[in-house]
Amino acid sequence: MFIPVGMYMYSSTYLLYVYGSQVWHSKDGGNSFNMLLKLKNDYVKNIITCPQNHAVIFLTVLKNVYYTRPGLTRYAKLAVQLEGLSTLICDHLGTLMKISLNKTSLTGLSATIVPTDYLIRLHQKRKR
Repeated sequence: MFIPVGMYMYSSTYLLYVYGSQVWHSKDGGNSFNMLLKLKNDYVKNIITCPQNHAVIFLTVLKNVYYTRPGLTRYAKLAVQLEGLSTLICDHLGTLMKISLNKTSLTGLSATIVPTDYLIRLHQKRKR
Protein backbone atom coordinates (compact mmCIF):
# COMPACT_ATOMS: atom_id res chain seq x y z
CA MET A 1 0.00 0.00 0.00
CA PHE A 2 1.39 3.39 -1.01
CA ILE A 3 1.34 6.10 1.65
CA PRO A 4 2.75 9.40 0.36
CA VAL A 5 5.07 11.35 2.66
CA GLY A 6 5.82 14.29 0.38
CA MET A 7 5.18 16.08 -2.87
CA TYR A 8 7.42 18.19 -5.11
CA MET A 9 6.57 20.37 -8.11
CA TYR A 10 9.48 20.89 -10.49
CA SER A 11 9.94 24.63 -11.06
CA SER A 12 8.56 26.26 -14.21
CA THR A 13 6.82 23.05 -15.35
CA TYR A 14 3.72 20.97 -14.69
CA LEU A 15 5.86 18.05 -13.45
CA LEU A 16 4.75 16.83 -10.06
CA TYR A 17 6.37 14.11 -7.95
CA VAL A 18 4.59 12.37 -5.07
CA TYR A 19 6.86 10.17 -3.00
CA GLY A 20 7.05 7.70 -0.14
CA SER A 21 7.57 3.94 -0.59
CA GLN A 22 6.91 4.64 -4.27
CA VAL A 23 7.55 7.62 -6.51
CA TRP A 24 4.76 8.71 -8.82
CA HIS A 25 5.10 11.48 -11.36
CA SER A 26 2.64 13.57 -13.27
CA LYS A 27 3.41 15.52 -16.44
CA ASP A 28 0.10 17.41 -16.35
CA GLY A 29 0.12 19.02 -12.91
CA GLY A 30 -1.55 16.13 -11.09
CA ASN A 31 -4.44 15.14 -13.36
CA SER A 32 -2.83 11.75 -14.08
CA PHE A 33 0.11 9.87 -12.54
CA ASN A 34 2.54 7.11 -13.53
CA MET A 35 4.69 5.10 -11.14
CA LEU A 36 8.39 5.80 -11.56
CA LEU A 37 9.90 3.84 -8.69
CA LYS A 38 8.74 1.20 -6.19
CA LEU A 39 10.88 0.53 -3.12
CA LYS A 40 10.91 -2.48 -0.83
CA ASN A 41 11.40 -1.81 2.91
CA ASP A 42 12.55 1.75 2.16
CA TYR A 43 10.98 5.09 1.28
CA VAL A 44 11.99 8.40 -0.25
CA LYS A 45 12.41 11.09 2.40
CA ASN A 46 13.73 13.97 0.29
CA ILE A 47 14.10 15.23 -3.27
CA ILE A 48 17.02 17.33 -4.52
CA THR A 49 16.86 19.06 -7.88
CA CYS A 50 19.59 20.54 -10.04
CA PRO A 51 17.86 22.92 -12.45
CA GLN A 52 21.17 23.68 -14.20
CA ASN A 53 21.48 20.11 -15.56
CA HIS A 54 17.81 19.06 -15.18
CA ALA A 55 18.41 16.38 -12.55
CA VAL A 56 16.00 15.04 -9.94
CA ILE A 57 17.58 13.05 -7.11
CA PHE A 58 15.59 10.98 -4.60
CA LEU A 59 17.14 10.27 -1.17
CA THR A 60 15.77 7.40 0.88
CA VAL A 61 15.70 6.62 4.58
CA LEU A 62 18.18 3.76 4.00
CA LYS A 63 20.51 6.28 2.29
CA ASN A 64 19.94 5.03 -1.24
CA VAL A 65 20.19 7.59 -4.03
CA TYR A 66 18.09 7.48 -7.22
CA TYR A 67 18.65 9.79 -10.19
CA THR A 68 16.33 10.79 -13.02
CA ARG A 69 15.55 13.77 -15.22
CA PRO A 70 12.25 15.66 -15.37
CA GLY A 71 9.64 13.77 -17.38
CA LEU A 72 11.65 10.55 -17.80
CA THR A 73 10.01 7.26 -16.88
CA ARG A 74 13.26 5.56 -15.85
CA TYR A 75 15.85 6.12 -13.15
CA ALA A 76 19.34 5.04 -12.07
CA LYS A 77 20.33 3.92 -8.59
CA LEU A 78 23.60 5.68 -7.80
CA ALA A 79 26.23 3.89 -5.72
CA VAL A 80 26.83 6.83 -3.36
CA GLN A 81 27.78 6.13 0.26
CA LEU A 82 25.96 8.54 2.58
CA GLU A 83 27.56 7.60 5.87
CA GLY A 84 26.99 9.30 9.21
CA LEU A 85 25.89 12.91 9.00
CA SER A 86 26.14 13.58 5.29
CA THR A 87 23.87 14.88 2.57
CA LEU A 88 23.84 15.73 -1.10
CA ILE A 89 23.60 19.20 -2.58
CA CYS A 90 23.58 20.59 -6.08
CA ASP A 91 25.82 23.60 -6.56
CA HIS A 92 25.20 26.63 -8.80
CA LEU A 93 26.84 24.86 -11.78
CA GLY A 94 24.72 21.72 -11.49
CA THR A 95 27.42 19.56 -9.88
CA LEU A 96 26.12 17.02 -7.39
CA MET A 97 28.26 17.02 -4.23
CA LYS A 98 28.32 15.01 -1.02
CA ILE A 99 28.85 17.11 2.11
CA SER A 100 30.01 15.28 5.26
CA LEU A 101 31.25 16.13 8.73
CA ASN A 102 35.05 15.88 8.92
CA LYS A 103 36.85 16.48 12.23
CA THR A 104 40.25 16.88 10.55
CA SER A 105 39.11 19.64 8.17
CA LEU A 106 39.56 23.30 9.10
CA THR A 107 35.89 23.95 8.33
CA GLY A 108 34.69 20.73 9.94
CA LEU A 109 33.20 19.64 6.61
CA SER A 110 34.36 17.79 3.52
CA ALA A 111 32.90 18.10 0.04
CA THR A 112 33.20 15.38 -2.60
CA ILE A 113 31.98 15.62 -6.20
CA VAL A 114 29.59 12.79 -7.10
CA PRO A 115 30.48 11.52 -10.62
CA THR A 116 26.87 11.11 -11.79
CA ASP A 117 27.68 10.22 -15.43
CA TYR A 118 30.03 7.43 -14.33
CA LEU A 119 27.56 6.11 -11.74
CA ILE A 120 24.70 6.07 -14.26
CA ARG A 121 26.85 4.05 -16.69
CA LEU A 122 27.74 1.69 -13.83
CA HIS A 123 24.02 1.25 -13.02
CA GLN A 124 23.24 0.48 -16.67
CA LYS A 125 25.97 -2.19 -16.80
CA ARG A 126 24.60 -3.87 -13.66
CA LYS A 127 21.09 -4.01 -15.14
CA ARG A 128 22.24 -5.91 -18.26
